[in-house]
Amino acid sequence: MEDNYEKFIDGPFDCQKLDKLDINAIDAGIEEGKQLVAFQYDSIMHTNTNCRMILSWIIGAMMALTGALMASAISGSPDIAVIVPACYELVFACVIAVIIILGGMYKTTTFFPGDSPSHLFSDKKMEALKDYDAVRTKYLKGWYLDELQFRILQNEKVQARKTKVYRLALVLCLTALLSGAVLLTILLLLGF
Repeated sequence: MEDNYEKFIDGPFDCQKLDKLDINAIDAGIEEGKQLVAFQYDSIMHTNTNCRMILSWIIGAMMALTGALMASAISGSPDIAVIVPACYELVFACVIAVIIILGGMYKTTTFFPGDSPSHLFSDKKMEALKDYDAVRTKYLKGWYLDELQFRILQNEKVQARKTKVYRLALVLCLTALLSGAVLLTILLLLGF
């Protein structure tokens, strides 16, 4: 079973294979690579949307908790049964917000399916191909295939990281909700 799994593990593209491939096979590889990069990009954007949704809930909760703390502090006799759980949940909300912002939304590079012509036809690539007139297109497409493989590998890392952050944020939200309810129940039972 493990042998079958290893067949699907990605690695860098071996440019030595270009000599064994015709232009149609290279075009098919480029098309498949573009489809995978497009799928990865859509998946990463979906996870971003989910992270932003959780972050908006967290910000709303932080505003409500801050309001509860201020209302309790302004009242003539602050209620410890309100202050302690509100502070507890506010700290949890801040931690979750920081995890989402720094872990999943800040300084991440996602690669798109296409490429700019200035990059595809860079001077460095064109200079390297000046002696290969007959197979220039094949090698240029081969470089693009290599670039697609690089993008796929980088997007896999970003996708895994963002998914991990999203799942961690969900677990922490549920943990905060349940533990806050338990804390409030205990405080109310103790008569605070």
